[in-house]
Amino acid sequence: MKYKSGFTLLEILLYLVIGGITLAIASFSFVQISRLGAAFRVNNELTQASEMIIAQIEDAVQDAQSIISPNLGSSANSIRLNINGVEHTIAEVSNNLTIISGVNTLTLNPESVRIENTSFEVINNENNTQETSEQMFKFTFTIRYIQPTLTSFEYNESKDIETIIRLPRTKSAFSPILNTYPIGSNGAAYSLRKLSGTIINSSAFGIGQYSGPAIRVRRDRGLDQSELDIGFNNNGILDTVALQNFVGYQNFLTQSENIISGSWELKDLTSINNTAISPNGDTNAETLNLSAGNTFRYINQNTNVLNGITYTDSYYVKANNGYNFVQLTPSTGFAIGAYQNYNLSNGTLAGSSGISPGQATIESIGNSWYRISLSATANANTSGRMLLAIVNSGTSSRLESINIATPTNSIFVWGGQRHLGNTLKPYQPTLADANTGDGYITRWYDQSGNNNHLSQSTLLAQPRIVNGVNGIISQNGAFAIQFNVINDGTNDELNSTSSATFHYGFLIGSRVNANQSYIHRNGSLNYRSFAFGNAGDIFDIYDTYYLNRNTVDTITTDPQNALNSYTGIASTPQSGTFSIGRGTAPEFGYLNGTISELLIYATDQSANRESIRLDLNSYYNIP
Repeated sequence: MKYKSGFTLLEILLYLVIGGITLAIASFSFVQISRLGAAFRVNNELTQASEMIIAQIEDAVQDAQSIISPNLGSSANSIRLNINGVEHTIAEVSNNLTIISGVNTLTLNPESVRIENTSFEVINNENNTQETSEQMFKFTFTIRYIQPTLTSFEYNESKDIETIIRLPRTKSAFSPILNTYPIGSNGAAYSLRKLSGTIINSSAFGIGQYSGPAIRVRRDRGLDQSELDIGFNNNGILDTVALQNFVGYQNFLTQSENIISGSWELKDLTSINNTAISPNGDTNAETLNLSAGNTFRYINQNTNVLNGITYTDSYYVKANNGYNFVQLTPSTGFAIGAYQNYNLSNGTLAGSSGISPGQATIESIGNSWYRISLSATANANTSGRMLLAIVNSGTSSRLESINIATPTNSIFVWGGQRHLGNTLKPYQPTLADANTGDGYITRWYDQSGNNNHLSQSTLLAQPRIVNGVNGIISQNGAFAIQFNVINDGTNDELNSTSSATFHYGFLIGSRVNANQSYIHRNGSLNYRSFAFGNAGDIFDIYDTYYLNRNTVDTITTDPQNALNSYTGIASTPQSGTFSIGRGTAPEFGYLNGTISELLIYATDQSANRESIRLDLNSYYNIP
């Protein structure tokens, strides 16, 4: 805990005593001595009051299961906690620090002080479902003493307080939401987290724990449109390792391990063989042969580039036959003139021109192989390129000529890659079809036990879970499925395989515009949409709709481009097959946004509604 005292140096010296002997002697009036005594009394009372306030908050936090808001890294003048399923708010109200729960308000500070400048900043908000997780927030405030009653002096003493409050680490094992609030028959449950981890406690619908996958993913790899089921890791989270390994990483260069084929250009170079041992142990690395003459030599492959977009080129290279230096330099489609030389004898960056720190890298792979890279920003929409050249030395100029009398072999090269962004990505091999690094959803599995899976077989209508630029899609630190992918049409949707009954619905999603639907129910009432907040929506106009909080909302209140928690209640349950990601055109358009979780209950959940909502809001960091 940090304090900032208002005492003056004179006041401190006057009370400095060692061995009972006063070291500072001065002439004081009775008024000065009285004021000094009041100052120390006030300081002591402020210290005690601050410690009491912090102790009370720590006691309350000991019972808290999670921080609801603010979000990680955000500051606010209040903090909301989930305590045994009930929302508690700690806030400064009229210069008093209070804990508010429902209609009950508890004041924490004594009447002799006032609280100002209260701030709560969440500095760690891991998913609090594992023993290793921890949630904490920084709590700061100013405590000010009100005019003392025992003296006639107005003493305006204050302290600035800062401390860290930690929620207790969860001791219970992983406990998904459907363990406590099972869906039951004719409902459905979709999520990118595991919703059922033990035997579901329901005598009416006794199904076992869900042990299937979360999603089925298609990787967009040219002609390779293979699919794979992706499950959960031991923490009940989407298995991101399996997902990213399957989808791969972005690589615009085709035939990445066979540079004498396809679209590769070899300028005054030939490949004498492609049987050298590569970094991965295969015998398919190229040995480049320099043609005779006094000229510059490079390899390259053109790909379409967009003005203002940064690209990174990388290669695996190894010195050979006395040729120890290579160069990467931007060419057509980029600002021409910059270059970076690489020393393959010691694995260092050599001479360069127009290259900023961090723009070029060299990394040892082992067995004298190095991975080199260079990032550059395109300045035109064109067929662009960066060149890998062989040069004489670390100080060679751009595309320096090498003069040789007879052809001779030079460096080994393998594994070319070009991707978006300026952060080097893991290498992704390609064949004739460049891997874009995108992954699309072909099936979202129903975890309720009812096997009402959501599917989509049309490629251009499949929503996306991985993009080649930023990897696995997420919002608020949780994974999300993106609908209406750019350059992928405007009709992304997933369709149910059987009927469900909508009585209570809980959805986590975001949308760009308020007139877009998350869910559309098919059947005789197809002009209505389970849109969670649109005119004609059964969960709104005809019944009840909640957004984020435990209060009824209007249909236009959800923040756009932000993750929201929607709760819908239909007093008359509606049944039918359904689709997510669209509404009934033209009244409701396709969704341009994301969906992370959807729970459909066919039964009355009024007793559990608030607890389910708090679980969702807490997990997805929704205020």
